[in-house]
Amino acid sequence: MPSEAERHAIAIHVEGEDQQPWLRAFRAAFPHWRVLRRDEIDARAIREVAMAVVWAPPPGFLGQFPNLRQIVSIGAGTDHLSSDPSRPPDIPVLPRQEPTSTRTMAEFVLMQVLMHHRRIGESLVDRAARRWAPEPRGPVAGLQISMLGFGPMAQATAELLLQFGCAVTAWSRTQRPGAAIVVRAGWAAVDSMFEEADILVNLLPSTEETRGLIDARRMRLLPRGAAFINVGRGDVVNQAEMLRLLDSGHLSFAYLDVLSTEPPAADDPIWTHPRVILTPHVASSPIPALFAEWVATIVRLDA
Repeated sequence: MPSEAERHAIAIHVEGEDQQPWLRAFRAAFPHWRVLRRDEIDARAIREVAMAVVWAPPPGFLGQFPNLRQIVSIGAGTDHLSSDPSRPPDIPVLPRQEPTSTRTMAEFVLMQVLMHHRRIGESLVDRAARRWAPEPRGPVAGLQISMLGFGPMAQATAELLLQFGCAVTAWSRTQRPGAAIVVRAGWAAVDSMFEEADILVNLLPSTEETRGLIDARRMRLLPRGAAFINVGRGDVVNQAEMLRLLDSGHLSFAYLDVLSTEPPAADDPIWTHPRVILTPHVASSPIPALFAEWVATIVRLDA
């Protein structure tokens, strides 16, 4: 007679990626479960699936499992789940926030902060103009950094920046008592995050409330010469207005790891703007084996 755990199945669909690393990782982390990709799910498996591990699931995928008890998001956010209108609203979602991912995000933001402070972007602009313009810079300590969002990845980022002496303030939709930094809460406090920042860092997800939040009016609240780092979601910022503020010199640089359309169209000016440092959504990419091991410590459907 099989145990309860052996009757469980995991359905995996990671849009746009090779499924095999994810299948191997979850089979190793859940050795007593059936781990199936989308085309392996038959009538029996539909009834057995208790957990779905997904990125951008296709329409109808999540809604077909009558005994689904847990959705695991490959992404740090959950906005990608909107691709499947059949998603049951009462099933809990576990977003990606394991230590490897949060540390990777923190290190990526730190790298961009250091690049900006040491004028690496300016050096690239100067190189294109055949201009030699050294400007000594001291340590990064004291740099004023405003962070939008204070989830696990933002918290890890703030902790690392604090170790380098940066002055970090964060914004959260709700109160965060006990935080190691000043956290301003509520929509009325959003504008204040722009007014004193040397660098603004966006770590917000894409929601109805956040889309277009960083617009020209708010970006003009930044001190002239401030920089912008986006590692949250691309549609939180109005890209056209951001580029105009880069052209005017109000913003000095934009370090963009996310865009509203990925990849951008071939004629999108984001490719060639001299004051944009563009990376292809790599700030915190999950490592399947480590992610699956972490999920196995969190999910206990056979308890």
